[in-house]
Amino acid sequence: MKIVEYNIETLYSPINGELIINKEELNHEATTLVGYWIDAAFENPFLKNDKLKEMWDSFECGFGNYDKFEDFLSSVDENWICFKMCNSGISCGHVTTWFILNLNL
Repeated sequence: MKIVEYNIETLYSPINGELIINKEELNHEATTLVGYWIDAAFENPFLKNDKLKEMWDSFECGFGNYDKFEDFLSSVDENWICFKMCNSGISCGHVTTWFILNLNL
């Protein structure tokens, strides 16, 4: 899977144009959203795909080992894309989120 760094606060699906995230909401129901990880809650990702859940459950990288985590994402052999969003918020400081989108819809 390809990882694309994306430093804008709004993300729309490149497949169907549906909103994935903006400043006001995160669309968990987006049809192209496979899952996401937030660095502050890294061990508790939101995953909608059973195959990805199984792969994640068998993967051990240790909290904060983001290079190894990104190697894991790159090794996923699906027609998906990862948008890595690095943003800073007023109350929480720097936040990195990895959004996985399905390109097969």
